[in-house]
Amino acid sequence: MRRGLLLLLPTLAYSAVFFGGQWLLGIQSPRHMATSAEVAFAGCLLAALIIGMVAHELGHAVVVRLAGGEVLGVTLGSTFGSVTFHLGAVPVSVGLGLGGSVSFRGHRLTAARRVAISAAGPAVNVIVALLCLLLPVPRWEASFLALAVLASAVQDLVPGHSVGGNTTDGYKLLQTRARLRADTEVRGLLSEPRWEDRPDAADILINGFRLDVPEAEDCLRELCKQPDALQCMYLKPWRLPDKPEADVTHIVHVLSWKLLASGDVPSATADLAASRIEWVIDHLDKEHPDNRTPLRNVRHSLALARLRQRRPRDVQRLCADALAADMTPNDRATVLATVAMAKHALLLSGRQHLDEALALDPDAELVSEATRFLEGGLETALAAHDEAATREQVT
Repeated sequence: MRRGLLLLLPTLAYSAVFFGGQWLLGIQSPRHMATSAEVAFAGCLLAALIIGMVAHELGHAVVVRLAGGEVLGVTLGSTFGSVTFHLGAVPVSVGLGLGGSVSFRGHRLTAARRVAISAAGPAVNVIVALLCLLLPVPRWEASFLALAVLASAVQDLVPGHSVGGNTTDGYKLLQTRARLRADTEVRGLLSEPRWEDRPDAADILINGFRLDVPEAEDCLRELCKQPDALQCMYLKPWRLPDKPEADVTHIVHVLSWKLLASGDVPSATADLAASRIEWVIDHLDKEHPDNRTPLRNVRHSLALARLRQRRPRDVQRLCADALAADMTPNDRATVLATVAMAKHALLLSGRQHLDEALALDPDAELVSEATRFLEGGLETALAAHDEAATREQVT
């Protein structure tokens, strides 16, 4: 319901401004127009919208550079029928349809500079709308063109989502107060000597990550390199929302994976990680998948959790989607290492999977652990099998 409303609001705003503006201003096209004149007007209207779209994204890109950020790419239109070229080092993708986006790296940008970046696109649209009034065309036609471009600016200023899942600039601007509050909370947390012991540490950092607080992202990245500190924070109770944003499911998955991949963990910790990964699976957006958190990767993370829980029978099934997908050699080697350890724990041969993993990338995560596990021979396999059987009896 909420998702549908956020998709509908921008369209309603555009219609209200475009059609309502015609009524309020009394803008009317001539009653009898030749077909050639109608075609010419439609072409001018489409050209105005395209120019407005290009200027909108260019406005974002220019202010990103002025604010000290780095433009990573510009998308104009949809991915359907798209072609990509480079302007300097920046890839520009042009496809069919209206709309677009600018991806950028602004790791140290303040909230005020992010506000300027978000507001730049609609502001440029307003300028383009005013310029439309100066075109050497009939007054009614110039007014139509200006109103169409102005409506697109208002459409983007309304808090909502595009069909592709991107948030409008209005949605980002609406988050400014929350971002400032999150920034203060993160700074206050990290100023404490033993901040990871605070019960609300994870909640503050995850919320800061969701709202693009640079210190939160830095801290979580460093935390993933410190297994003891990560486990200390991970064991605290977290407030996981009923309808999380993609950033929340992404970071919960990353933290769970890093904890499990750091080595053998206590059964209670593995149980907690498994429950949080299951929560991620339940709350992934199936209609608009997040490329950072594909389902096959989350299922593989759950497979590793099952391995840490001494439940190796579930591992190969959970890894099937990942093994069937087109993956990088590093990622595939990690999945193969997981399966190799599970098969060894079931008193089956995991050597073929391990050999394939070693051939792909011997430095991939879990490969060295799997090598040590299988080199233990029958003794480690029996121990793992007995422990798994005991756990299954208890559960």
